[in-house]
Amino acid sequence: MSSHAPIYTPSAQTLTLARLGILLAVLMTALASIFIVESQLQRHQIYPDQIPIANLNFWKTLAD
Repeated sequence: MSSHAPIYTPSAQTLTLARLGILLAVLMTALASIFIVESQLQRHQIYPDQIPIANLNFWKTLAD
């Protein structure tokens, strides 16, 4: 004797809310990334030698 579990089918409203939640998470991540990149660019303009990745001499030293 086998029992079959009912298959869950989400409603249209649940799917819409899930899609909106995913879209909101993606947009928030994109905004956070934009702010981080912008602040790093501003920091580099103020202190160009304090960010090793942007300092060409840092990479030349590693290559030697």
